Amino acid sequence: MIGFTATAKTARKKQDTSEKGQTYSKEVPLKKEEGNSEASCLIAAGTEIEGQFEARENVRVDGLIVGQVKCAKRLAVGEQGRIEGTVEAGEMVLWGRVEGDVKIKGTLHIRSTGRLLGNIVAMQLIVDEGGRYEGECFVCKDNK
Repeated sequence: MIGFTATAKTARKKQDTSEKGQTYSKEVPLKKEEGNSEASCLIAAGTEIEGQFEARENVRVDGLIVGQVKCAKRLAVGEQGRIEGTVEAGEMVLWGRVEGDVKIKGTLHIRSTGRLLGNIVAMQLIVDEGGRYEGECFVCKDNK
């Protein structure tokens, strides 16, 4: 694995719009999430990142991140996704696995396949049947 700091950007697709070969860029969502949210950055299955990862937009993790993760908006960890380290996010949906402490400004939703091993600080916590967490949990209005 290579250590680095990453910044998420929206994917752009070049399209030919005329016979002269002119192109323009159009934002293309990487993956549709439940709740009408789209991921601007996708960490695909098989991808491994080590270090500090920061994003200002929605992120979906289907690979592995080892280190600190900061996501200003929505962080979705897919069933194949895994994070080993601390997480700070606006909100989070967990289908995969997180090993480390999480601090969520809004809602943390642990789905039926989700596993969290670490302490939780969040404004709201939802755990579906089958979802699990091990650690201390603080649910409070002011979690700054």
